[in-house]
Amino acid sequence: AVCDKWDLDATVVGKVTEGDRLRVFQGGEMIADMPVKSLVDEAPTYIVEPVRPGHQVDEPLPEDHYRQPDDLGEVLTTLLASPNICSKRYVFEQYDYTVQTDNALWPGGDAAVLRIKGSPTGVALTVDGNGRKCYLDPCRGGRTVVAEAARNLSCVGARPVAITNCLNFGNPEKGPIYYQFQQAIEGMSEACEALGTPVTGGNVSFYNESFGQAVYPNPVVGMMGIIEDTGKIMTHGFRREGDAVLLIGGARPAVDGSEYQLYIHGEVAGRIPDVDLEKEKSLQALVRQAILEEKINSAHDVSDGGLACCIAEAAVAGGMGAMIDLGKAAFAPGAGPALRADLLLFGEAPGAVMVTAAPEQVDGLRVAAEAAAVPLAVIGRVGGKRLVFSDAGAEVINIPIEAAAGAWGDALEKILEAGV
Repeated sequence: AVCDKWDLDATVVGKVTEGDRLRVFQGGEMIADMPVKSLVDEAPTYIVEPVRPGHQVDEPLPEDHYRQPDDLGEVLTTLLASPNICSKRYVFEQYDYTVQTDNALWPGGDAAVLRIKGSPTGVALTVDGNGRKCYLDPCRGGRTVVAEAARNLSCVGARPVAITNCLNFGNPEKGPIYYQFQQAIEGMSEACEALGTPVTGGNVSFYNESFGQAVYPNPVVGMMGIIEDTGKIMTHGFRREGDAVLLIGGARPAVDGSEYQLYIHGEVAGRIPDVDLEKEKSLQALVRQAILEEKINSAHDVSDGGLACCIAEAAVAGGMGAMIDLGKAAFAPGAGPALRADLLLFGEAPGAVMVTAAPEQVDGLRVAAEAAAVPLAVIGRVGGKRLVFSDAGAEVINIPIEAAAGAWGDALEKILEAGV
């Protein structure tokens, strides 16, 4: 009946029987009869000695490893136009994403949300992956991709509940590839256990190589979450002039494995920051509770492109600018010297969310963050039609939001038409 409802062909091809034998028939004739144990417990096992790849290092790059570009505004628009950050509307506008009218949140946000007709409950879905970061450290990369998927769900107000995956690797018969596979699974497992998101299924794709060169190790995570009340879905775009801009959480951002490193400095090198899974849980719970209690007006995961791209995406989505003081960022203090402006803007590290809230809500949010032991800082306010970032009292970026929107909005179509 279910298949008929969806116009799907379905045929009964077998049945479950007692005993421990698997029997296969063709045309009424039995062509195979074997013990199930032979298939389940006694299948051949490949023994491959894992070998740590030579490019993998134990220390991050020095924070002054690259020269800071002169025009940081140009860096911002360049990153907004990069394939991993730019708008994907060129893809999702080519099909009817309103089929069956179950969209509770339009495409383009931190996660998709589907309503369940006749119920206030919604299902949130996201897909995340980062091959570069897994290449630099597959265990940390595996943890990071699961944590980011959960963070994206939390930013729309959903409680993460389960994942599926597609694990893409090269030839596992080679020691370095086997090592990457083993380490990525270890990292993903740790994150899933910490965040309470069991693995419901998945797929492994090996031998992804061209001319002997393997693809980046790329575990792709699809994660599902539950929203109890679709009337309280959160979006990422700025909503109100005068709102405070807050940064919640956040480790010290780094250039290693970042979009900034790849597209501005032309390298993939160093060691990525690790994710603190206990702090991640606390951060996400804090954000979800703030959404439930209607204390914030927008929320957006700080990930690819760092804080600057996060702010720019929110500005473009809301049609409002912002004035940001980088020196007030929660991750600016800490071990080591003060961060340079380019790393504050474009450096990447897991465990940060940007939210906006009415000024009268800030004190309550601060109290909740202190109770949860999660860093929180007011870094600016929403307003105007420009993106203005300052550091140590000096403007480092001042561009109209139209420039950000132009770079971000049409880039994918241009990239695909150019055949890149």
